[in-house]
Order: sequence, then structure tokens, then C-alpha cells
Amino acid sequence: MAGGKSNRMGKDKAFLPLGDKPLFEHVFKVCAHLFKDIMVVTKDPDPFLKYPVRVERDILDAGALGGLYTGLSLSLTPFVFCVACDMPFLKEKLIKYLVSLKNGYDAVVPMGPDGLHPLCAVYSKSCLTPIEKSIAEGNRRISSFFKEIKLRFVEVGEVRIFDPQFLSFFNINTPSDLRMAEEVLKENRL
Repeated sequence: MAGGKSNRMGKDKAFLPLGDKPLFEHVFKVCAHLFKDIMVVTKDPDPFLKYPVRVERDILDAGALGGLYTGLSLSLTPFVFCVACDMPFLKEKLIKYLVSLKNGYDAVVPMGPDGLHPLCAVYSKSCLTPIEKSIAEGNRRISSFFKEIKLRFVEVGEVRIFDPQFLSFFNINTPSDLRMAEEVLKENRL
């Protein structure tokens, strides 16, 4: 998902440089290694057209929840792994684990020490109707429809096995976050 307003950053985050490449490319590299069909959901498709991905414009103007709705609506598969374009330190093993838990659930959402991470999670098309209901009620938070679905929370201890530093959940919202990400990149040689 690459449709945020980037209010706290002051400019579009997807193509801000981190190390030797834009933020989006860090996320794309991990996803391309794991999935055949990759879709970028955005308000502005043009910058993404040079990549070997499907690029889809938001169907609904409802923030991240609208982006998730678009991705699920247009997905070629019954489940999607949803991730924000500003999360450059995704761990493949964690993503594989989340995907491995999907059977029998409508969504698989991990938790970190700071709470839920619904923009690094697995969702099924069965979430579409509850999302529509949430949006119709004026809710835009991704978690707004969770009470309506069969949800598998992935506890902190489970996540820690695959990502001990919880770097998969590091997202970049401010210039300060970007500076911290540069340090993480250097320290971990990612």
C-alpha cells in the first residue's frame, strides 16, 4: 500500500532514499522474493509503472482501510499479504509464518511490543463485506472491522522467534524516523 498522505513527512515517502535505493524498493525486493503477484495500491500510479507489478488506483478514498479494500477487491488470490510501502526492514521468515497461519481465519495480524501491526498482515477476501460496513459507518481504521471476522493474532513471543528486534514493524513517518532507519541499515548491514 502506497497511498498515504505522508503528512508527518511533508512529502511522498515511497521514493525517499534509504541507503542506496528508495523505500519502496526495500519492500518490493522482499515481496518479489516471496510472491508471484504483487500489487501496489496508490492514489498516484505513475511512479510505480516502471516496476514489474500491478498498479491499481484506490477504489475508495478511505485511507489505509480503503487501500486494503482495493487490494482485496482486485486480488487474483483469496488471501493477500498487506504491507505499507514505508516498512523497509521486513523479515521473510516472519511473512512466511504469517501466511502459514491463514487457513481457518479471515485475517492474521501480528503484535509487537507496541501493539497491533495491521499493515504487515494477511487478509482474506471474506473481509470485504466487514470492511464495506466499517467504511459505511465512517470508520477508517484498519482494526475497525476486526470484531466482525475470525482473526488470528500473532503474539509478541511468536513474532520474536522470526524477528527478534521487531524490525519488520519499523515504519517511516517522519524525517527523524528516516534518520533512525539509516542507522538501523548501517548497524544491521541490511
